[in-house]
Amino acid sequence: MGLNCLLVKLAKQIVSGLFLSLSIRAHGLGRKTPSAPCLVLEILVMVFKDCLVGFKELRPLVHLLLPLFFHWIAEEMTVSVLVDVLTSALCPGQSTCSEVIYISGLQQMVVGIFKMVVLPLLGQLADEYGRKPLLLITVSTSMFPFAVLACNQSRDAVYVYYVLRTISFILSQGSIFCIAIAYAADIIKEENRATAFSWITGFFSASHVVGNLLARFLPEKYIFVVSIALLIFGSVYMYFFLVETVERVDKRERDSTFLTKIINVTRKRYESMRYAAVVVFRSPTLKVISLVSFFYELGMSGISSVLLFYLKAVFGFNKNQYSEILSVVGIGAIFSQILVLPLLSPLVGEGVILCLALLASIAYGLLYGLAWASWMPYLSAAFGAIYVLVKPATYAVISKGSSSVNQGKVQGFIAGVQSIASLLSPLAMSPLTSWFLSSDAPFNCKGFSIIVASVSMMIALCFACLLKPAEKSGHDPEEEIEAPLLEAAMETLSPSLCSTTLASISKKLPIKASIFKLYNPKKNTNHIKTQSLSSSSLISCVSLSTKATTTSTSTPLTSTKTNNHWIVLMETPPKGVNSKPEIIDYYVKTLERVLGSEIDAQMCIYDASCDTHFGFCCDIDEDASLELARLPGVLSVRPDPDYNSVEKNYSSGVKLSTLSNPQIGSKLLFPSGNTKHWLVRIDKPGVGVVTKAQMVDYYAQILTKVMGYEKDAQMCIYHVSWQSNFGFCCELDEECAQELAGVPGVLSVLPDKDFESENKDYGGDSLINSANPSDSSEASQITPVRTKKLFITGLSFYTSEKTLRSAFEGFGELVEVKIIMDKISKRSKGYAFVEYTTEEAASSALKEMNGKIINGWMIVVDVAKSNPPRYSRGRPRQAA
Repeated sequence: MGLNCLLVKLAKQIVSGLFLSLSIRAHGLGRKTPSAPCLVLEILVMVFKDCLVGFKELRPLVHLLLPLFFHWIAEEMTVSVLVDVLTSALCPGQSTCSEVIYISGLQQMVVGIFKMVVLPLLGQLADEYGRKPLLLITVSTSMFPFAVLACNQSRDAVYVYYVLRTISFILSQGSIFCIAIAYAADIIKEENRATAFSWITGFFSASHVVGNLLARFLPEKYIFVVSIALLIFGSVYMYFFLVETVERVDKRERDSTFLTKIINVTRKRYESMRYAAVVVFRSPTLKVISLVSFFYELGMSGISSVLLFYLKAVFGFNKNQYSEILSVVGIGAIFSQILVLPLLSPLVGEGVILCLALLASIAYGLLYGLAWASWMPYLSAAFGAIYVLVKPATYAVISKGSSSVNQGKVQGFIAGVQSIASLLSPLAMSPLTSWFLSSDAPFNCKGFSIIVASVSMMIALCFACLLKPAEKSGHDPEEEIEAPLLEAAMETLSPSLCSTTLASISKKLPIKASIFKLYNPKKNTNHIKTQSLSSSSLISCVSLSTKATTTSTSTPLTSTKTNNHWIVLMETPPKGVNSKPEIIDYYVKTLERVLGSEIDAQMCIYDASCDTHFGFCCDIDEDASLELARLPGVLSVRPDPDYNSVEKNYSSGVKLSTLSNPQIGSKLLFPSGNTKHWLVRIDKPGVGVVTKAQMVDYYAQILTKVMGYEKDAQMCIYHVSWQSNFGFCCELDEECAQELAGVPGVLSVLPDKDFESENKDYGGDSLINSANPSDSSEASQITPVRTKKLFITGLSFYTSEKTLRSAFEGFGELVEVKIIMDKISKRSKGYAFVEYTTEEAASSALKEMNGKIINGWMIVVDVAKSNPPRYSRGRPRQAA
């Protein structure tokens, strides 16, 4: 009953989607809703147009698909003949061979074990080193096992074939598809990826048809020779004609040893794999699709591993029947993937297509398992025309659920999940199949193992129903995102101009208010603005709207009015984050840690700087800004004094004179205009205040005691010192300055005589440039110390002794590295001791490592004393 209801629901949704789409098109042309004959004609026209779109999208993929097409032909043409060759070699004269079934199951298990690591690793390598070299490696591994069988088909040769084929499967099975999909995602627009992926899988099915036809009519002795020739041709063609889509960054470590390189590569791979897992499990869509992929692969890989042996044992099929059945599946798959999927995808979405394909896969398995006549396998194979849509629908869901820089990682991670399923399926399928094909079966059902595998695909269908289908009506979330921008433009332009502009936009690709798509059209700038969209007409609308809003509707920022616009200053992005999209994605991931949603983080960022000074502007509440200020890599979070200004100041020294409106803060807070610039010296904060963000927050808390509002205090501070001497510069009137001098912790409040200079004298005898913390350590020359032991504070809870040793061992030979642990919680207390063999090494480490960042926290290095105080890592206090 439940299955019937689901089928009816899916059918209604498809039909309603067709009528809705055609009605919308007809309404846009001023026509009535089409009748039934017109509907059929419209559908045929849509199919033809979608085919043209598919050909257009495939043009950049020609040099990828052509070698893969020949590679897949070579792989497929050997499938039908391998059953006879392997059975004849290991079990001569028998139709059933348990040894072949068990060895094939063992092979699948070994492949599954290694693929759990290899597939995600290949996906990461494809993101870092390029798609082309990884494709060349994976496609070239298949020729060696077939070369063995082309030379000799004895028992020993078959065992050698199994070893080489296992290695080939580990490197190529699944990874070729993943890297090819990532390659396509690099050059295909997001809204057209489902169509492109369907054509890729359609070519895959077409290659299967051609391969099976060649196997059907070629003599058996020529099959392996032709297969090897096609494999060599595909690899050579790809080497000469395939264009790389990933810009490889040179990351050679010339000064490190070979062992250090291996350790660094292993650590980076682990961190990248963990990052891919975090991306998948934080996304509800990716999490569900990973479960769907697991249970579908668990069932389908089990069926595929024993199906041909089952057909040979039960119905006596040979190479010719195998080729015919596989050709039926391939021909139907070509039609469904190239014609049906591009038509249905924009109407009902990938989720509905995935459910339909899973239903077909269940019917496919049940009919094979319950087959009682030789014609039943042909009927079951007909459902292959539908169940093959599982792959392209899955790829489309994964691709839309991950960002461009994570395509390879996420695809590789999902493929790793599938490899786990392919590892587990032989544990049940091999013994079950051998048992029920033998005379010792408990009851007469030779396809019982295939029926069990179908149950796994039923579970996959249940999870697929949890995927939220994309709404194709007027309630599109992307349209809701665009609405505020379009409304703002319409308020400032004439109705006729805006209607013309919006009409031109609607005919183009959907415009997303995502910072990955929004680049500032001005030259010589590194800022990314959400006001500059990809459509030139919309740029005019929004830019005029911004000007009008700035001149007419903007209201001044006051302490009594809530302001949610913030400027976030960031440290230099980590190694490997170089391009603008990568830096923006790094900003989004940072903000996502506070907001909990990548989409929300993208929508909140309205400006970004990607060169010289790193940072972004975002629209978040005050609580989120306080939490953001405490994240590793965030230098400071301060209010955006002029939200409507195009130019933002991301420099570390927050000078009001450098802003677009220099006096906006002082005029609003001190209307009389009698402010002066003051240099405030502060007593050394507690050990819980370590990072620059915490120090700025500490200074703002002190100034808040005078100003009354924390946001006003943040606006008044324009310079900070946070290393050997502590203090800040602010703009106050004399009354507030006198009151500030009496606040506990304030050593002195003096006029800032060098307001225009970045160098401030907070200590009386040294200049500290807070904009460049690394320079301050060089400016104040540290005399050589007479000690071999150093005391390090400010360590992260998660910093290990191994990490600390690697950071300090470059200055000399170490005697001991010891992190002090809490006896109860077994966690780090946040401080450690480092001892060198020489005083010179300790002096160099003290000079160079003080103020460095380890695991996101700035450490403080000092000379170890005989009885050091009991330091502990405290959390920065919450703002009032």
